Amino acid sequence: MKKLLILITMFSLLGLGVLPVLAEETTSATAQSAPEVYKGAVVLYGDLTAKSSPTVPSDLTVTIKRIQGRVNGKGKKAFVNYPVVEKIVTVHVTADTNIVRKYMGKADLSELAVGDKLMVVGKLQEDGSVNANLVKDESIQVTFQARNGEVTSIDITTQTFNIKNDNKEYKIFVTANTKFAKVGIKLPTFADLKVGDKVVVRGVIRQVRNEITADSVVIRPNMELQKLQQEKIRVETVIAQMKQKLAEAEKRLAEIIAKLGIQPVTLPATQ
Repeated sequence: MKKLLILITMFSLLGLGVLPVLAEETTSATAQSAPEVYKGAVVLYGDLTAKSSPTVPSDLTVTIKRIQGRVNGKGKKAFVNYPVVEKIVTVHVTADTNIVRKYMGKADLSELAVGDKLMVVGKLQEDGSVNANLVKDESIQVTFQARNGEVTSIDITTQTFNIKNDNKEYKIFVTANTKFAKVGIKLPTFADLKVGDKVVVRGVIRQVRNEITADSVVIRPNMELQKLQQEKIRVETVIAQMKQKLAEAEKRLAEIIAKLGIQPVTLPATQ
């Protein structure tokens, strides 16, 4: 009986010692298996698919195409919130975010358009979004060389026009800041632009779409069209003069016939 009591006591003491150890090991295993959150800097490359507002603050929806310096991967620690290629990430843009064009020229958020290719540098948040320090739009740049072409169409409603040259066709966007120049007109405007005019356009170009937001438009009238118009005016003037001379000749002939007393002959109607 005494031996039985001793055994019971020993097992009781072991149980009290073992259970805390088991509980501690279980808690530790759970902590180790819980997914970790990455809160460091990231550099992402992707396509802009949506923009919540044309002005800051704004959220950009970007489909990731490439991640520079990936943390997740074979042999590396995995984080539950780390971005994944071909997945969508939300990029938060504020007044403190630097927005630049392809060659690092300062840009405005309104210049960014759906389809543009972006590079985003910022800090990853717990929910997987990014607070952007830098947004670089690889699709837009200032044209160092002007785009020349002939105006093929004009849309007064949208304040846009198309030009075409030997290589490409461009859609030109006119804003309140676009400056026009045209020989013979002191302060030309969009209304002075005509189909067939030759133009030289400078501004911000979006290469992927062949679009330009114009800073300046120099209008050079189509000389061939001008020559045709001038020839048309000359021919119309000659015809008008000939008609006038013919009318005067008919009047003088009528006066001569009247003086001679010649009765006008009425020809019979043909059957």
